Amino acid sequence: MNLFSVNENYFVKRTKEEAKANNIPLTVINPMEVAIFPEGIKLDGKYIDASKTNYFRGSVEPFKREKITAVKTFLEKRGHKIINSAKGCETASNKWKTRQVLEASGISMPKACLAGNKEDLSAISETLKGFPLVAKSFYGCRGSGVIFIPDITVMKCVFDFYAALKTPFYFEEYIKGEKNFTTRIICIGGKAAATLAMEPDKDDFRSNSLKGGKNFKYEAGTEAIRAAEISVKACELDFASVDIIEIFNQTPKVLEVNSSPGIELAEQSSNKNIAAIFLNYCLTE
Repeated sequence: MNLFSVNENYFVKRTKEEAKANNIPLTVINPMEVAIFPEGIKLDGKYIDASKTNYFRGSVEPFKREKITAVKTFLEKRGHKIINSAKGCETASNKWKTRQVLEASGISMPKACLAGNKEDLSAISETLKGFPLVAKSFYGCRGSGVIFIPDITVMKCVFDFYAALKTPFYFEEYIKGEKNFTTRIICIGGKAAATLAMEPDKDDFRSNSLKGGKNFKYEAGTEAIRAAEISVKACELDFASVDIIEIFNQTPKVLEVNSSPGIELAEQSSNKNIAAIFLNYCLTE
């Protein structure tokens, strides 16, 4: 198996540990160091055996993401086994595109509107059931680019901020479940493999651990698991995480899909060996 990753993160270390413990041949490759030739891809002047399973970790940096996509697409066209697909990762990297795909599959999400013109802000807030709202960049990452909007004054400021950056964004209704946390579900091979809860810091509304959020063991409800499994299949992803808000007596709301999920906190919180489950899927699929 080939594991393409731009850095030696926790996921890579754990996968290497599990592969070694189970005598599974695993080659870790930095996709930024790969050269593409008509006959195949080379690393240090030697062709890489891509006939085995090839898994690609994503990157938040555009130029690295472009190279990863180029290598992945090249191998896909040659018929090699890829996890996750270039199409699936492209969908998940764009929050607005993800919304369109999920809504077309019947997934319930918070209401949202594209930014449009500044003159439309009052109408947008009314459409989204008033304040508070949330602004989201199309290409946010780990909570960055997500801004809480309590009123029209802040909404106008946020509009000006994103307009100056020339970054596409949208407004979304702010939804808070009956419990003050977000449910994260790790899916492998279209099935839920682990679930955990992500609770925001007392001075923030974002539940991401990099923003001060805390994680703990939690068993997601049946409807939330179903929504997560439908979401990853709709996005054509083999290995992904889905963030969900569970609401009492209502359909769970999917917030986003991540095509390159971290597993450190998920393994610690859920007590599941996600690296082993992932490797088993790669080798048996």
